Amino acid sequence: MKNRFLIQLLFVGALTTICKAQTMPHFIVANKPSQKVEIIPVDPAGEAQAPAELATVIDRVPPGSFLLKNNTSEPITAVITTWDYVNAVGQPQQARLNCDAYLGAPLDPIVHAHESALISPYACANQRVFGHVVSGGVLGSPLESGPNKFTPDLTSPIHIYLDSIIFENGDVWGPDNLHYYTVIQERHSAIERFIAEVATARASGTDLNLTLAQIEESASARREPGQARRTYYAKLLRASPNPEATLEQLRHHPLPPTFHNIGEL
Repeated sequence: MKNRFLIQLLFVGALTTICKAQTMPHFIVANKPSQKVEIIPVDPAGEAQAPAELATVIDRVPPGSFLLKNNTSEPITAVITTWDYVNAVGQPQQARLNCDAYLGAPLDPIVHAHESALISPYACANQRVFGHVVSGGVLGSPLESGPNKFTPDLTSPIHIYLDSIIFENGDVWGPDNLHYYTVIQERHSAIERFIAEVATARASGTDLNLTLAQIEESASARREPGQARRTYYAKLLRASPNPEATLEQLRHHPLPPTFHNIGEL
C-alpha cells in the first residue's frame, strides 16, 4: 500500500509539473547577446534572476514580460519593444510598447545605471518603484492590462525584439529599424515651435484662448507634418485647469541629446 501511495503521489507531482510547464510561455529573444544590456524573460529560466521585491507578484506578471538589466554607467531613457506571438485563436499578432522618458519633465530614466526595469506588453517600471508596483501604487503598472489585451497562446513561443534602447548620452543600441529617436527629436521641435508661436501671439496682445483656437483651426486646415502636434498642444492648454503651469511644463520639456547609433554591441 505504501509503495502504491508513493507511486500515486509521484505521478500527481509529475503531472502538476507537466501542466505548469505547458501553461508557461516559451520566449525567444531575437536580439544578439550584449555586454551593455541583458534581456531576461520572466519565465522559469529567468525567475531566479528576478529581484526579491517581485517574488510575491511573479504569478501576476503578464506573459511576454522581461527584465531589462542595464550593465552600463549611463541611464537608459527609451526602450522600444515589439512582441510577435500567436493569439488564442491561432492568428499571428504583434504588440509594441514605447517606454519614453522624454514625454515629460523632469527626465526620469526608464532604467538607471547598473539597475533593472520590468517591461511588460502594457507598461514599464524601473527598479526603484518595484515596491510600489507590488503594492499597487503605480499608475500604469506593468502588471495591469491596457486597452489592447495581450492574449497569447501559451503553447506557442513569444518572440521578444528590442528595436532600440536609447541612452541618456544619445547612444542608440540595437537594430533601430524604426528610428524612434526621430520621434523624440520631432516632438521636441514641435514643442519649441508651439511655445514660440504662443509667445509671439501674446507679444502682440492676443488673448491666449483665441491664440489656441486659431492654432487648432490653422492646423486642421493644413496637411503638413507636425500639424497634429500643434493641435494636441493647443487642446492640452485649452483643457488645462492651469494653462500657465502647463505652458511652463512644456518650456521645461527634456532637451534630447545628439543621437548616434552604436549597433548591438
